[in-house]
Amino acid sequence: MALDPSGYSNCLIVGAGPGGLAPLFAAAYDGRLRELLNGGVTVVEQGSTVGAGDLGRYAISSDSAAEAFLDVVMRTTEPALAALQNNPTVSVLAASIGGAVPLKQVATYLSLLGETMCDLVEASARGAVLRQHRALFTKRVGDELWSTRVRCELTGVEKDLLSRSVVLATGARQPLSRLYKEEVAGVPLLPLYKDKLMQSGDILSTDGLARVKARLEGIDFAKVVVVGGSTSAGSAASMLLYQSALNFGEGSVVLMHRRPLRIFYPSADEALAEGYTEFGPEDICPISGRVYRLAGFRLETREMIMRARGIAGRPPEPRLRLFELKEETCEEARRLLDQADIILAGLGYRPRALPVVGYDDEPISLMAESDAMQPMVDDECRVLDAQGEPIEGLYGIGLASGFVPSGALGGEQSFRGQANSLWLWQHDLGMKILDAVVREREEVSAIAAATIREKTGQLLPNMTRDESTSATSI
Repeated sequence: MALDPSGYSNCLIVGAGPGGLAPLFAAAYDGRLRELLNGGVTVVEQGSTVGAGDLGRYAISSDSAAEAFLDVVMRTTEPALAALQNNPTVSVLAASIGGAVPLKQVATYLSLLGETMCDLVEASARGAVLRQHRALFTKRVGDELWSTRVRCELTGVEKDLLSRSVVLATGARQPLSRLYKEEVAGVPLLPLYKDKLMQSGDILSTDGLARVKARLEGIDFAKVVVVGGSTSAGSAASMLLYQSALNFGEGSVVLMHRRPLRIFYPSADEALAEGYTEFGPEDICPISGRVYRLAGFRLETREMIMRARGIAGRPPEPRLRLFELKEETCEEARRLLDQADIILAGLGYRPRALPVVGYDDEPISLMAESDAMQPMVDDECRVLDAQGEPIEGLYGIGLASGFVPSGALGGEQSFRGQANSLWLWQHDLGMKILDAVVREREEVSAIAAATIREKTGQLLPNMTRDESTSATSI
């Protein structure tokens, strides 16, 4: 660790998983990693490992092809990352180019990347990586500064970290409270179906199928309803059908969804060539030309949906029934839910965020704290308060942050939902945060510089002690 962790850093990153480290990989891709590190970067991670987050606990494959993960190594400007191209872990991933990759394998790869990047942070003059430290809250202490309280999980010692910017990448959860409020076929799933309800994240974990089998013991032809039309809901259905040894009869796995299930295609011509016509100009990404670039199912779940629908001559999948929830189908939906042996809820994720406190020591409520599917951030990755106003200097990225690409970033105009893409985090979104953090470093005022000196005894780069109270930039 190069930096006294009680000192000042220009950028504090909370969470060293795929989202948290993404702005650093974006900087390496863009040739600005050294510039970012020179301003001071502190990474806070509550676990002992970095890079992969919770990906290693999932027993499914990615919905992105292998090349999307490899891009940050194959096209980087950072020598330490480029040197990984011949690493055996990278070579194993490269062997899957064009196809899906087991998330456990992705986790091993991202751990390698994360350790390499964190080594670079710690080797920099003003960098620190605090493992096994939990961020408790962040507090505004000036127009340009944040003070973040962290606690060492090993010793219980707490300290305050001063920074110009804070990046929240604290992961996501499936809140049970939402299942008590949101109606499906006219009723909430809880408490009515509490004895047979699981969340999709539970089944997608490494012990998920074992838990399902235990619940279905003694049932010859089980009936399962998966509620949701997202990637996680589709993955849960796919896992049941193709990874378990359970016997399912015709239509015994029901995927109950509100919106039409869209199919991704690399181009409109390829879609039309297979007889897929369920799209218009607003469903095509204007940058890439891809059909349902954001909303479409990909890879393994895509094949499952296409089989269930008989698209492009795929062999049928009679065990799967696709059921669209509409006002006129509520009665039948209730019957399916009542008859199900297990109900899997795949209604989406909400960000964990972090408690935020204002100048007046009063909590600032965030949009992310609601169970409603509201975004955590705006189109500049700034965290939004409960009124939807951005909080300057506070950024969010990662699973369920709610960023939706548009304009120069592409994506279809018709898309509604969450865009969770590691490639996007490590490129366009990470670049947005990088630009903001670097700009804020250049705009530190004399007042902020004086506050930093008062609280830490630390001078900003290129300042003498006499200059620290009068300079307007660094």
